[in-house]
Amino acid sequence: MSGQLGMNAAKIVEVESDGSVFAPYLIGKEVPPEKGYKEVDFLERRMECLTRKEQQVFQEALEMEHPETLEEMVNLSCNLDKFELLEDGKVIRTGEVLDTVYDSEPLPDVGYEKDSVFWLRLDSPFYKRDYGRWYPLSLPADEEKLERVAEVLGVSDIEEGRICFYGSRYQGIEEVLPLSYGIRGMNAFAGCLKQEKFLCSKEGMEKLFSALEAERPENMQEVVEIAMRLEQYEFLPEKIVTAEDYGEYLLEEAQIVLDEKIAPFIDIEGYGFSQMEKNGIVQTEHGLIFRKDKPIQMLPKEFEGIRLFSPLTALMYGQEGYESDEPEEITPTQLCRYVSAIKKQLIKEQLDTEGDRGLAEYIRNRILRQKVFRMFPDVEVWQGELWGALEIESYGKLSDTELNAVIAEWSGQASDGWGEGFEQRPIRTEEGDLYVSFWNSGSDYFITTEEKLKDASLRHSDVGRGGIGMRMG
Repeated sequence: MSGQLGMNAAKIVEVESDGSVFAPYLIGKEVPPEKGYKEVDFLERRMECLTRKEQQVFQEALEMEHPETLEEMVNLSCNLDKFELLEDGKVIRTGEVLDTVYDSEPLPDVGYEKDSVFWLRLDSPFYKRDYGRWYPLSLPADEEKLERVAEVLGVSDIEEGRICFYGSRYQGIEEVLPLSYGIRGMNAFAGCLKQEKFLCSKEGMEKLFSALEAERPENMQEVVEIAMRLEQYEFLPEKIVTAEDYGEYLLEEAQIVLDEKIAPFIDIEGYGFSQMEKNGIVQTEHGLIFRKDKPIQMLPKEFEGIRLFSPLTALMYGQEGYESDEPEEITPTQLCRYVSAIKKQLIKEQLDTEGDRGLAEYIRNRILRQKVFRMFPDVEVWQGELWGALEIESYGKLSDTELNAVIAEWSGQASDGWGEGFEQRPIRTEEGDLYVSFWNSGSDYFITTEEKLKDASLRHSDVGRGGIGMRMG
């Protein structure tokens, strides 16, 4: 592309193209300073996101609308739903007014689709990244669009593409979706949300979120089934918040009035818990929910314990604290002398609001939060060195996917959450102020299970690789 420079903008006078449908329409367009070249780049990347039919529609739309500016061309590329491709190959306007998707800043997503539910960023080993670090896809999408995406990613099936991350128009929905999912599964769920208009209300989405949190679906097919049967789910009245509230509610419904002398000896809370379990009533973020056609399956009663281990780093400042010029690095072996002091500091870090759950209270995914009962940081001496540990208890055994998600949660807490605060608080010792870190950015940092760390056959190998374990860098 070449242009003539004026005082404020360049004008496109020549375009070299490999056949892009929009290229000829760039001739004569002004390229405003700063934003103009971004608009051209957007249009080029936008073409990669369109199917061949959509490119045909866009070309005909350019002929019909005669956009005078690059901004108008960007907007037109995001309004293809206002045009219809007939069976004979002709394109007509539907009569709807064009939406103003773009008004100078910011540019829309190159994978923009009106009323999309999810927007994904995809990758594959064969993606050439000619059009950005990730390839965008908006859902729901038809089969032709999925085939187009697979073609650009260089894979035979769209499921071979990797979802790097995703967002949604429904804030917080990622917190109630399974930990593992595929593109087709997400597409089916997106289509369900777009089709079932009642889900789009605040009340409908709160019920959906709560039903998913309570049912703990393991895959997107189960998510779709729950969404399609949402009329089967109901909340208990808002006044019922606790198990004791539910016990009192049941007594009231049965018109049972306890004698004042007997009431103090009746375990109403225990009665409420037992009936919640019997009737499949689950506590969720939006209230107590149940299913009318059958009880919601409850979590196992038995706790399963597991511990995660990671290396510790530490610095010792002299009696002057941070005023000391050069802190002394304390090795994991030397740290063993301070186990008692470190454990006392760990207890001080626990907040009343966390109760018996500890860091499990902050797990973002609500399905995983239901499964994990408690998470508490600790330290342990092993083979003459002090290690960071995370004590975990869950309702039933964690799957590999769930365990990897817990490891990711702990990594985040150790680096930027709980651990960031802990490493900044001094632990008073006779030698000075000790600062202990449960995370570091070195290439030798890892988080792994106790079983793997202590497996005799792996003692001289790289414990951070293979099986359940993560290296963080």
